[in-house]
Amino acid sequence: MTIDLSSGVYLRSEGDRLLFGGPPSPRSAGYSTQVDWAWMEEVLRRGVPRFPWLAELPLDRAASWAGTYEMSPDSQGILGPHPDVPAWFNACGFSGHGFMQAPEIGRLVAEEVVTGQISSVDVTPLRIQRFSQAAQGTAVGMVV
Repeated sequence: MTIDLSSGVYLRSEGDRLLFGGPPSPRSAGYSTQVDWAWMEEVLRRGVPRFPWLAELPLDRAASWAGTYEMSPDSQGILGPHPDVPAWFNACGFSGHGFMQAPEIGRLVAEEVVTGQISSVDVTPLRIQRFSQAAQGTAVGMVV
């Protein structure tokens, strides 16, 4: 997979096809699996300066698809039990980073399930309580 960090355009091969995408559409809030064609054209336009050969490739509308993107409101993952339902354990909202972070997130989940807490690293910025604290005006740290 190749990602152009300046434009957010990413691509990878899949057999004789090229899969590509980019940053979420400005109209992507909420649940939708409909392709935003105007946005896809914008993604292509953004990608051409870095990948000039994209301008020559046809866009296969029949094979194109859109899916949901797992994102929390602050674009950071959510890790730990829900305060109202302690038996419910969150390890979600990591978007595309989840695959890369999965081994460590899995280790942290196991640590908390087995010992009752995570003591190997401070995961406070990933707790779901940050959203209620933010609504109450409490400063909350951020993981970057």
